[in-house]
Amino acid sequence: MENIMEAAAAYRIHPTQVETITERVAKIEYQGKLYAIKKGNFKEGGVNLWKHVYDVAAEQRISAILPLYVTERKNRFIDKDSGMYYLSPWVESHNAKHRPQELFIALGELHEKTVITETIESEAFIGPYIRYQQTVEQLYHHLLAYMEQCETSWYMSPKELLICTQFHDVEKACQLLKRHLDAYALSINENQTWRYALCHGRLDQSHVLQSEQLFIINWDQAHYSNPMDDLIYYFNQQTKRFTAPIDELLEALDEYADIFSLLESELHYLSIHLLNPLPYLQTIQTIRGQEDATSMLGQVKQLQQLFRQMMFGMEVSKKAEQLAMQIFEANEES
Repeated sequence: MENIMEAAAAYRIHPTQVETITERVAKIEYQGKLYAIKKGNFKEGGVNLWKHVYDVAAEQRISAILPLYVTERKNRFIDKDSGMYYLSPWVESHNAKHRPQELFIALGELHEKTVITETIESEAFIGPYIRYQQTVEQLYHHLLAYMEQCETSWYMSPKELLICTQFHDVEKACQLLKRHLDAYALSINENQTWRYALCHGRLDQSHVLQSEQLFIINWDQAHYSNPMDDLIYYFNQQTKRFTAPIDELLEALDEYADIFSLLESELHYLSIHLLNPLPYLQTIQTIRGQEDATSMLGQVKQLQQLFRQMMFGMEVSKKAEQLAMQIFEANEES
């Protein structure tokens, strides 16, 4: 409480009411107005990138980035022994379950306005994916051996039954992954380019506010990376849930691609990371032989979440093929 009061005073605000929202965020009231004050959670060297986010938002007029107040000394944050604090308007989010399409329109505009294209050495980008494919193939063969072991049982455990039921879809995901890895390597070799854009770093539903307009908050982990990384993080967070709005997420990807024209390599990169069977296969390796009833429920839940993510990756793979065909047809016409 003392730290919040001292930090707020740097903005010439003296709260009459303070409500703790999380361990890092408080809602404060002063003269009938509401504010959010947050203790930053920066990685080493992340403060300059965080400040850069708000410079870019001002220069490029990116309205989806919630603005900050400046201190009496014209700084965007106050640095105290206990940490760094910053102040923004309090936005009452009327729609906790925002429409992904609106978020992806904002995200497409952000990436379009901040994109940088660089020439690359293709081997540096392809090499790790070759090693990744080898690891996937190795674990896939372990899965086949485990399947054979399970099928010799008179009565399978719930975990074993689940793995056997999901196997054919996992097999398809591995086959699709191989196709995208080969196509990714080919497109990187042909074009020798890579794009970077300003990325949020931890984009999930908790960092999106929806009132009269949509705001993206908490840019503490912002960085420049391939713009697909924001999509991958968001999709993986959303598709863990059984109730994930799959159709809306796919429509959101269309909206995004209409604003930020995707390269063929980026479509394959997106598909590879969403199909990614490695966490699923590694989990099976870890839980083999752990048959106690206490951990069984947790194991089944974990496998279900990872399986849902892979199945969404298969849907994105279909969408990526459609978008890649559109790119090919547009290039043929030009």
